[in-house]
Amino acid sequence: MIKIENVRKSYGAKDNQTEVLKGISLDIEDGDFAVILGPSGSGKSTLLNVASGLERPNSGTVMYDRENIAELSDKQLTEFRRKNIGFIFQQY
Repeated sequence: MIKIENVRKSYGAKDNQTEVLKGISLDIEDGDFAVILGPSGSGKSTLLNVASGLERPNSGTVMYDRENIAELSDKQLTEFRRKNIGFIFQQY
């Protein structure tokens, strides 16, 4: 199960920050099929990057089977991705 709660992610310096994810919450149960749709620039890729552990949220939790991956060390996160996450890139 993937449980994303109140995730926020922004980019830029303090004086010029752009908030991309503004309190996103999402539950995906094991065996579910999910589609993320939206216009260009709406935060789809950022959400996927945060959900997969490629990027850390500024706040909120990203839970995989009751483990908050946002709190893992870089080494633990690399191991988690190696064992649990697969990527298919649209452009390579």
